Amino acid sequence: MVNNIKEIRKILDFSEFGTYYFIQIFKRRKDHPDLKYGVIRLECYSIQSIEEFDNIIDEIIDLCNKEGARAYIRLNSQNILQTVYRCSQRMIDNAMRNDIGSNNKNLWNSESGKGGKKDFWVIDIDKEHLDVYDDIVNHVKSIISLHFKDVRKQEVDILTIPTKSGYHIISPPFDVRIIDSGAFIGTKMPTIQIQKDANTLIYSK
Repeated sequence: MVNNIKEIRKILDFSEFGTYYFIQIFKRRKDHPDLKYGVIRLECYSIQSIEEFDNIIDEIIDLCNKEGARAYIRLNSQNILQTVYRCSQRMIDNAMRNDIGSNNKNLWNSESGKGGKKDFWVIDIDKEHLDVYDDIVNHVKSIISLHFKDVRKQEVDILTIPTKSGYHIISPPFDVRIIDSGAFIGTKMPTIQIQKDANTLIYSK
């Protein structure tokens, strides 16, 4: 079981009018080898406050436990009005093509999965990295912290949360050149993935 609920809750920011975060629950073939598709989306939530987040957590945990599923949150927050605009534009585009059927059905979920702010990046550290360098998480965090302190003259909170196969390091955007093969001279380090459109694990059975 992986439970990052408390850690994720700390970084949610609803201070701007219209802000919401997008949560999805997936059932994956990686966890269920007999699954027909690679990924099945079971449920989606668009939360507009900490209270809403707190109110749906039990439901998310129950569904994940029942289905052997994973709950992910998109850390780049959205604005409701902007998403409504994008949905409306796509509906108009579909209508202009005489396509007024099922393509409009999941527009909100589709548009909530893109755009929005760029508050956080996720650095994905997997078992393949840990096998090469077991202290890589602390090493990467120290590189990023030093970058912000020396170059940007600011202190930042960098969050580390466990995943099913390693860790996610969650950081504000930075100069990607500070994390390259040169930072790990003398190792056979696999490429470290920096996800600029950040989704991370909330809960998994």
